[in-house]
Amino acid sequence: MQTNLLGQLEPTTITQQQNKNKEGVGDANLDQQDFLNLLVTQLQNQDPLNPTDNAEFMSQTTAFSQLNEMTTMNSSLEQMLELLSMQAYNNSSLTAGAGFIGKEIEYQTNTVTVGGDSLKNISFYLDGDALAEKSQINIYNEEGACVAIVKPDKDLTSGQNVIHWDGTGVGGVEVPDGTYYFEVQAFNSAGEQVAVQEYGTGIVQGVKMSNGVLYFDIGEGVVSSEYVYSVRDPNLSGGDNEGDESGSGSGSTEDDAEKKTI
Repeated sequence: MQTNLLGQLEPTTITQQQNKNKEGVGDANLDQQDFLNLLVTQLQNQDPLNPTDNAEFMSQTTAFSQLNEMTTMNSSLEQMLELLSMQAYNNSSLTAGAGFIGKEIEYQTNTVTVGGDSLKNISFYLDGDALAEKSQINIYNEEGACVAIVKPDKDLTSGQNVIHWDGTGVGGVEVPDGTYYFEVQAFNSAGEQVAVQEYGTGIVQGVKMSNGVLYFDIGEGVVSSEYVYSVRDPNLSGGDNEGDESGSGSGSTEDDAEKKTI
């Protein structure tokens, strides 16, 4: 409590009371600096007529030295155990990941890579059927500009769909090689937009670990295992018939794009 000029009691603030309480409570954990401060304080305040016994002083410093060595050793052991645990995890993950080599994976992505003469597959899942005349795929470059609009040749079905794109962009010009982003706009007969999940496929050529995460090398790049949700053996019978399940398309001209835009 504080006394004001009128002699009345002035209550302290909550913050002042908390600070006062904190000042009276010590920390149960003492570190090396705390021990040194106590040792120096003891030497500064010893009785000149009865100084600290040399044997006792040496015993204290020896105990401190041993305690410091044990603390350092414990810290080193913890770091070593953490490192060994991480190495064991990485080795285990790499061993498990090696079993994916040669397998085809499906992973969540909305990118398509253009390069070479092969068709570019735009793969996605639909939560319901969609009409071809009301659906389209917009393709953007890395700057966010729309470079192509792809129209399906036939109605899209619920489930897995694949559209083959020949790399032709707006105006009938082939787009440069590179990575592009696609956006599927699908609508059903009632004009309602159908939920879409885009994905990509690739054959695993190698695996690696980075920051505790397993990555699959599919040639065109690496895919984090966090985004992989399907694995299959391409050598087994009953291969991929995706191309028969959905239509193909090419980039429309500017005039056609205006006609086909919803």
